[in-house]
Amino acid sequence: MLNPPNKQGPTGSAQLAQQGDNVVITLHAPSDETTAAVFSGTCTPNGKPQATGPATPLQRLANGTSQTTLPHMKVTDLASTPHAIVVQGGNVAPLCGDVSTLTAAPPKP
Repeated sequence: MLNPPNKQGPTGSAQLAQQGDNVVITLHAPSDETTAAVFSGTCTPNGKPQATGPATPLQRLANGTSQTTLPHMKVTDLASTPHAIVVQGGNVAPLCGDVSTLTAAPPKP
C-alpha cells in the first residue's frame, strides 16, 4: 500500500515481481500522481518519505498506472534493506510505501 501523509486521502498500490534477473514494479495511484521513484530509505510513521540515499526513477504514471523494469535486481534485495517507493505530483499529497511491506508477485517464467 502506498499511503499519503497521516493516511489522510487517496492511497495507491505497488506490486513487485521477479522476472528473471529483473524486477518489474507496477504502480496504481490517483491519476494526478505523475512521477515515482524507488529510493534508499523508509517512510516515516506519518507516511512521509525519509530518503537516505539516491533515488531510481520509475516510469511516469499515465491514467493512474505505470510499469517499470529494473534490470539486474532482485525483489529480495530491495525488501531486505530499507527502500521505499514514492509517487508524487498533481494536486494530492505524495504517496509512500516501504518496499518490505509491499506485495511481491510470484515469479513469472
